[in-house]
Amino acid sequence: MSRYYSYINTAASILHHYQGAEPLAAHLKKIFAQNKKMGSKDRKWVTSLCYDYCRVKPHLTTNDLPTAVLQAHFLLTQQSTALLEVAAPEWNLLASESFQEKIERIGASLTANIAWVNELSLEINKDAYFTGILHQPPFYLRLRPSYEKIVVDKLKKAELAFESMSPTCIALQAGLNIENIIQLNREAVVQDLSSQRVQEFYQLISWVGKPERKTPTVWDCCAASGGKSILLFDTLSTIELSVSDIRDSILHNLSNRFKEAGIKNYHRFVFDAGRGSKHDRKFDLVIADVPCTGSGTWSRTPEQYLFFDQQKIETYAAVQSKIVSNVLANVKPGGYFLYCTCSVFTKENEERVQEILSNKKMRLVYSGYLDGTSRKADTLFAALFISE
Repeated sequence: MSRYYSYINTAASILHHYQGAEPLAAHLKKIFAQNKKMGSKDRKWVTSLCYDYCRVKPHLTTNDLPTAVLQAHFLLTQQSTALLEVAAPEWNLLASESFQEKIERIGASLTANIAWVNELSLEINKDAYFTGILHQPPFYLRLRPSYEKIVVDKLKKAELAFESMSPTCIALQAGLNIENIIQLNREAVVQDLSSQRVQEFYQLISWVGKPERKTPTVWDCCAASGGKSILLFDTLSTIELSVSDIRDSILHNLSNRFKEAGIKNYHRFVFDAGRGSKHDRKFDLVIADVPCTGSGTWSRTPEQYLFFDQQKIETYAAVQSKIVSNVLANVKPGGYFLYCTCSVFTKENEERVQEILSNKKMRLVYSGYLDGTSRKADTLFAALFISE
């Protein structure tokens, strides 16, 4: 049997047993560890076939897994491949056709069969959103102040292909290992293009860009890896920063990242913003990048898109509501509250904005989606409020 049929059957077997309980990358890593005879090329083929399937399964009508795996590969490749030449030579000649043309050829559905489609915000272009999930996005680097030229020169010297998206943002092929080329976090931060654009909301804060103002106090209450705090630090240079999250292990990883980034003076503490406990200090800015479905990032993790449980929208919305209720009191009069998600669902975004506005002390400065679909990036939502 050709090794390409083996790739198809191996991917089908993996997918048959995979139910989305863990990230697909972690699941595949375990499978490959148990099959030492699989070489790097074999692993690369099987991984690609599994991810292709997750991206297009809602479009497919066949229930036969090997057939579905082959169809998914055909739909998403844009050039002839050795696998198609062996397994479907007639399709190999048509590899450069559009997704729509290929869909029609195999009798699949152009519209993804998704139960939760009506949960999408009216601000989201549904066709563009689902098309975006079909493609693996690049990974983005945000070049930190004073290191822009250094990073670009290092990448050129290493002969790595990249695209400059802005003076401070470059896109590279997904999967590249650059840790031995640049100093991550010190010289550049791995941060999606749309996440970098949160800086646009920072710029709407009245005291940003005014060095004569006293040092602002900032609390990142769901800090995770600290990406938005590092972005704010680079925007302002001087802040009195506090960061919190629900587990000390999260904050330990954040501290390692801050150390690499040169951020030394900050206060960290374990705090579950979704519970009833209160933090008694007030801040000039509170950032709540809340837990969410992650539906704006599913082009990176299409298995989450495939196995998504619609009930989770309500679950996350309830957590978000509790977080908002618990931290709004920590915004000083005249201070700001920044609410962020990487979701595209109304219940997690627009409905939360209306809930925040029901607090008569809060006024909306600006809200909107940072739509990355046209540039193969994530889609985020952000809303900036001021306390009056």
